[in-house]
Formats: sequence, C-alpha cells, structure tokens
Amino acid sequence: MSFLEDFLLSFSQKTSTVESLEDFQECVLFLGKSLLESTGTWAFKYSSKKKMFTSLENTLDISLDSPCFLKEGILLNSSASSPAIFFSSISQDIRFFSEKFSKRLTEKGALENELELERKLEKSLGILFLFEKQECLGAIEFLFLGEAKEWEKYESFFPVISSLLSGALVKIGLLEKIKRQFLQVCEAIGSAIVQKDSYTGGHTKRVGVFAGKIARECGLKEEEILQVQLAAVLHDVGKIGIEDKILKKKAPLDFQEFLIMKQHPHLGFEILKHIEDVSPVVDGIRYHHERPDGKGYPYGLKEGEIPLIAEIVAVADAFDAMISTRPYRKGLNPLEAYEEIMRFKGIQFGHTAVEGFERFFLNSSMYRQALLKKNRTEKEKEVIKKAA
Repeated sequence: MSFLEDFLLSFSQKTSTVESLEDFQECVLFLGKSLLESTGTWAFKYSSKKKMFTSLENTLDISLDSPCFLKEGILLNSSASSPAIFFSSISQDIRFFSEKFSKRLTEKGALENELELERKLEKSLGILFLFEKQECLGAIEFLFLGEAKEWEKYESFFPVISSLLSGALVKIGLLEKIKRQFLQVCEAIGSAIVQKDSYTGGHTKRVGVFAGKIARECGLKEEEILQVQLAAVLHDVGKIGIEDKILKKKAPLDFQEFLIMKQHPHLGFEILKHIEDVSPVVDGIRYHHERPDGKGYPYGLKEGEIPLIAEIVAVADAFDAMISTRPYRKGLNPLEAYEEIMRFKGIQFGHTAVEGFERFFLNSSMYRQALLKKNRTEKEKEVIKKAA
C-alpha cells in the first residue's frame, strides 16, 4: 500500500468517527501535518445566511495568526469538483491588503516593520473549500513557509478529501441538532415541575444557562458541557416526589419538612438511573447538594468525592437561588451573591467550579451592571453625607 493510499484510508476512518468540532479539528490537523506538511492550519465554518466565514479555534499554534478575512467573492473560483485555491504568495490574496490586518499583527508583536510585513506576505497559502450539494459549508487554510510541494503533489485528491471533511461537518450539524432537541425535551421535563412549584420552573432554565457558562470556563469539552446543562436543567426533577404542601409553602420549612426536601436529589437519581449513557448527568443531579466540608446532603460526601459536574450545578443553583426573590425574602443583587459564593469556596462549593464561576461572572454584563449600581449608590451616599 502506498503512502497516499495508507493516508486516505486512515483519514477516511478518522472523519467517519467525528462527533464534535474538536474531532473535526483533529482531522484538519492530521491533514495539514501528515499530508501537506503545512506550517499553519485553520478551520472555518461558512454561513450562507450571513454570507461570511467564522474561524474555529486555531488548530495549530504558530506566531502568525490566521487573518480571518475569507470573503464571499473568493468562492466564485471554487466548486465541489474543484474545491482548492492556491496562492504562491499571500500578496495575491485580496484579503491581505487590509491595514487592519497589518496593524493587528504589529500590535501582537508578530511584525516589527514594513520589511517584516513583506516577508510574511511572501508565504504561500492554500485554501480547501468544503461543499455539500454545491453549498459551501466551510474552508480550511494551510500556510506554507516555502514551496508547497506537497500541495501540488496531492492536488488531484482534494475533491475526495473535501468530500470526507464535508461529510464530517454535516454529521456534526445533525448531532448538534439532536443534542439541542434532547436538551429542549429535558427543559420541558424540568419546566413540568412548574405545575408543582412556580419558582422551580424558571429556576431550572436559569441554572442550565449559568451551569453551561461555568462549565465552559472550567475548560470542559462540548459533550461534557452538554452533560452539565442537562444535569442543571433536571437537577430538581426529584421534587416531583415531594408533597405539594412542602413545595408550595410560602414560609421557611420546619425541621421535618426540610428532612423530606433533602431527599429530592436521591429521588431524582431513582427516576433517571435506568436511562443508558447518562451516568454523568445522573451524578450531577444526585450530588448537587453535597459540600466539600462534608455537611451537604443526602450522602454527606466530602472534597474529592464529589464529581465536578455536581459541583458546577451546585454553584449555578446557589447563585440563582440567591439572586431570586422568594415569597419569604428578597433576592440579593448579583454582586452580593458572587461575593457569598467566593466566601464559601472550598467549604460549601468546590474550588474548580468556583474558579470557573468567577471567570464567567467577572466577564458578564451582570457584574458590570451591579458594579455601576454599587458605585452610583456609594456616590449618592457620599453626596447625602456631605449635605448633612
């Protein structure tokens, strides 16, 4: 078997097992490194509605960032049967005449003067477009330091390679659609609790949003983020088994009522434990009221025994609970709730989950608005003080 035959067989196997954009990027990297020997490799998705390309994460760390100026017009020179375009010098590509591009590179320290810019533009660039039924799905950029001998050598096989990558992107799209639909079904189940507890209905949706953002800041993969969101949306599903007189009580629960309420994580586990392939989700539901100090419920687990998915749900759940107004108390403002969670890091809430929450919150509009409100209040107090 020749090198090319061996590569195409291996590449076909890789693309057939793709289930996420991360898997897709691994295939792109494999193509750039193993076959084309490119210096830099970037992947883009194309939106026919917006008529623009959107860059995925850089698939290879190099000093020169992808310019990300792929334009609609460049598609006129390509098709499914002839999906590749090659520029022996980047200066031939209309995207690279942008002052914004030159300035951005200079700011990042990649370019120091015009001579350096000229040297950078002498690099060659190959673009492989991805089509499905004559509709563009995306593109892959390959940057070469010198002559792109491998590009010319294997150019006749680009339609096959493009077809394999296009099929992988289509599969990812279908899987993402199924995941979205599944999440919507779970949200509907979570919202069904609103018939028993109006607070819980809106609460579950908000916790799902917060948990997803925290999970992303914790560096979880897309599949894991989805699991966190599902656990967050369904974390209170066990309340279906709690009596209405307890759920709908407008005053704080007494000791016996609270003992019953504390069983809802276990009840949620009992409801969902028979569903295949969702054990991480079930763990998130089962353990979301456990604490690192061992004072949680219903099992009394300690730090190191609680799954990260449950710790993330716990933080998202507590944050939303604190900022929500209940019949017997007014909700805290987001900044106060944030400070409360930070205060109990490692005590009530896991370290990793709190650190992810901190990054999410400090970059959110909630934080900016709360900070402005706090500053405004302090200024008003200062004016009143001076006036007195």
